[in-house]
Amino acid sequence: MSKKDEKEKITFNNYVKHYIEINCVIFNLQNDGLKFLLVKEIDDNNLIHWRLAHDWLKKDKTIQETASTILIRCGYNNFYLKQVKAFGFTSSSSLKEDISIGFYAFVQNVSNDLKNHIAAGTMKWVGINEIAELNRNDVEILNFCLQELQDIIRKTAVGFNLLPEKFTLMQIIRLYEEILGIEIDKSNFRRKILKIGLLCDLNEKEENVSHRAARFYKLSSSQHDFLLEKELNFQI
Repeated sequence: MSKKDEKEKITFNNYVKHYIEINCVIFNLQNDGLKFLLVKEIDDNNLIHWRLAHDWLKKDKTIQETASTILIRCGYNNFYLKQVKAFGFTSSSSLKEDISIGFYAFVQNVSNDLKNHIAAGTMKWVGINEIAELNRNDVEILNFCLQELQDIIRKTAVGFNLLPEKFTLMQIIRLYEEILGIEIDKSNFRRKILKIGLLCDLNEKEENVSHRAARFYKLSSSQHDFLLEKELNFQI
């Protein structure tokens, strides 16, 4: 071995090899609030743990592909997926750090595959404040993703990915209240969001409701690229 090869080998050996975990906070807006998905794990001691949806990064897969595969495995082919950051955690089993790359995702409906998982008790939806079953690493990832979501929803329409194709103004208000954890001035909010020109009135109303029927809207096709996180400068 030449001195150059030996030097390169020594240099390469100075790098630490890591397994990298991809963690996804999968959000879904349901009738009783904003939820995120937990997945059941059983460890070597037969103990049950509830985790964020996750997988290990494999040699032949990119970070984005791994995150997308997690969503597909839960039964989703249509979703909004955003990478947030890499996390380093003190390892409980070695001197190395545990490295995780965090994502959050929005899904609109509960897929049939996921319904089967929920019925089998291997997955479940929980409220964003129901964190008692999570380990501290997952809690940190969840909290960071929530903060990112709270920041971005104030200036873009990305949160509309959690709404059905057609929706009422009250559904939008509820979406913002759930994510921000605040009560919104409803009349002021309606006035602001209609003024932006983001919505298209479908000339349809709710049917078979006990209250005054609300109008349905959808995102204006000319404004649809706001879902790609263009600035709205819409402050609540």
